[in-house]
Amino acid sequence: MKIAIHITERVKHAWPIEYWTEFILKMTKAGHEIHAFSNEPNVKLTPGNPLVFDHTDLRDMNERLEIAKCDVYVGPVLEYYRMAKKAGLRLVAILGPTLKAEGVAATIPCAGCMENIHDMIDCRWGDEICQWHVSPNDIIAAIGA
Repeated sequence: MKIAIHITERVKHAWPIEYWTEFILKMTKAGHEIHAFSNEPNVKLTPGNPLVFDHTDLRDMNERLEIAKCDVYVGPVLEYYRMAKKAGLRLVAILGPTLKAEGVAATIPCAGCMENIHDMIDCRWGDEICQWHVSPNDIIAAIGA
């Protein structure tokens, strides 16, 4: 299976790097390909795993073409989610407790500031505590791998 992942530093959507590492290791050990996407300059992958493909330097149409070659999308509900949805991929979004989409949502309570405060970009608490409540095993189970 080819899995497109979107790695971001934005607090609201940042799944812990430890979780990404665990997810990538488990999925590649099972023989799945990981295709990593990001449009943020500080997101870089460490080379070495032959089943991990770094697409963090692609833009626009090239991103769309590479995402369309994948079977499933894992990541936040941002632009790559929309590209994957348009391409017909199975979607497994990593969600905070108040976000709605196809995927796995955190089950802890939230103040709901993302939906209730106009122009709020990141979590008012300045951390990704809710993201820690969605484990790599939760995502793997949602993928069905």
